[in-house]
Amino acid sequence: MPKSSGVEYTYFDSFSNVTIDLTQYIASIQTSTGIDYKFTNIQPVKIPMANFFDHTEIISKFINNVLFFDSYTVRDGQRPEDISFDTYGTVEHFWILCIFNNVKTLFNDWVMTEPQLQTLAEYYYKTENLYTLQTYYDLLHERNENKRNIILLKNDYLNDVVTSFYNAVNGIS
Repeated sequence: MPKSSGVEYTYFDSFSNVTIDLTQYIASIQTSTGIDYKFTNIQPVKIPMANFFDHTEIISKFINNVLFFDSYTVRDGQRPEDISFDTYGTVEHFWILCIFNNVKTLFNDWVMTEPQLQTLAEYYYKTENLYTLQTYYDLLHERNENKRNIILLKNDYLNDVVTSFYNAVNGIS
């Protein structure tokens, strides 16, 4: 059984792999007011990754208890591994942030920096040209701001979560 400080990236070797198709996420944006913006001319984007979302029973066991988590606001430029290091003293537990905040792809589900937002807005404006540059930026900015508030697993429960995932992946009851 691993200790929270002893889990390495090889931990992910135990998970099955899935191919994530990012194309559908890149091709449309829906605002909080329900307006859909569709983009065309998007090339297929597919990436392989460890499927740690298979173990939803473990996620449900912990996420339903609000006492296990603190609220956190992601600062501009912060990535899951930065927050993991600041919170848990290691980058190795970034995946815990991703799991409990339903971050499947950093491109789509994580907060972008201002330069990234501007670049993406310019890309959509140049390739789609359906809206003004400011409209693209405003849509992306609104979507981005909604991603800033996340939950952080408290340190007291870190070993329980890591052990539960380790046991599930390795078939240990």
